[in-house]
Amino acid sequence: MNAVLIAVNIIAGLFLIGVVLLQSGKGADMGAAFGGANSTMFGPSGPGNALTKATAGFAALFMLTSLALAVMSADQRSVFDGTAAPAASAPAPSSDTAATTPPSGAFDPEAAAEAAAAAAAAKVDSAIDAVGEAAGNVAEKAAAATEKAAEVAGNAAAAASDTAAGAKEAAGNAAGSVGDAANKAAAGAADAVEKAADAVDPTGSEQ
Repeated sequence: MNAVLIAVNIIAGLFLIGVVLLQSGKGADMGAAFGGANSTMFGPSGPGNALTKATAGFAALFMLTSLALAVMSADQRSVFDGTAAPAASAPAPSSDTAATTPPSGAFDPEAAAEAAAAAAAAKVDSAIDAVGEAAGNVAEKAAAATEKAAEVAGNAAAAASDTAAGAKEAAGNAAGSVGDAANKAAAGAADAVEKAADAVDPTGSEQ
């Protein structure tokens, strides 16, 4: 019965559309496209009464079938009854759980604070590592500079000691040279005095 009503409803709708399109408007004569004179096609009274009656009949049939289908479909099962039922929702959390557990997608201040603290701790650890590495590099460079300065100071002390030894030796040599020269000068002076004395008193030398 339902299938018959659907078929009649569709046919009535199609015929209703065709009859409406066949009616002549104010600016055009649609009946002229189907063979010329309208009086011979629709009878001596013209197309007006026949098309009007056909339109009213098909419209009434279309509305009646539509109403019958609506009433029949209200008593039948819905088309969605055959689909699978949605899964049962999870039981509502207790008051304690609801108080401590934030809803999904909600902002959790404690989690945000923990994440911020973890990020800050990671940055602090990274900064401490960087400072320790820099301090180690500075200490290593300072130790190398101290060792180099000690080496330079040792070389300078050795050079100063060598210079002092050379100066002492040179002073000793100079003193020896001066003593030798003084001795020679004294001996020369004694010889000169003796010769001068001999020249002044030649008799004394003979006696």
